[in-house]
Amino acid sequence: MRTGQCRCATTTDTGSAIKLHLSIRWKLILSIVLPLIIITAVVMGFTLTRIFDFATLSIRKQQLGELNLNAERISAQFENLSQIATTTANILSLAGNITEDELYDLLAQSVGDTCRDEQNEDDQGAENVH
Repeated sequence: MRTGQCRCATTTDTGSAIKLHLSIRWKLILSIVLPLIIITAVVMGFTLTRIFDFATLSIRKQQLGELNLNAERISAQFENLSQIATTTANILSLAGNITEDELYDLLAQSVGDTCRDEQNEDDQGAENVH
C-alpha cells in the first residue's frame, strides 16, 4: 500500500461499525485543521453578527435623527401658520368691515413674508454648510 492511501474495512458479518485506517497525514489534518476551520467559522459568524447589529443600530439612529429634524421643521411651519391666523383674526376684529379681496391680499402678504423668511434661513444654512 502506498503512503497517503486509506484502508477501509467494511462491516463484518456481525454488523459492527466501519473501521478506517488513516495515514498520519490525514490524522493530523483532521485533528488540527478541521477544528481550526470550525473555530474560524464560529468567530467570523459572531463578528459578522456584531457588525450587522452595529450597522443596523447606526442606520436607525441616523433615520430617527432625520425624522426628528423634519418633525421640528414641520412643527415650526405650523407654528408660523398659527401666528398668521391669530394675527389675521386680530386684524379682522379691529378692522370691522374688510372685503374678501383685502383679506386674501393680507393673507398672501403674511404667508409670502413667512415663506421668504424661511427661504432666507434655508439659504443661510446652505451657505454655512459649504
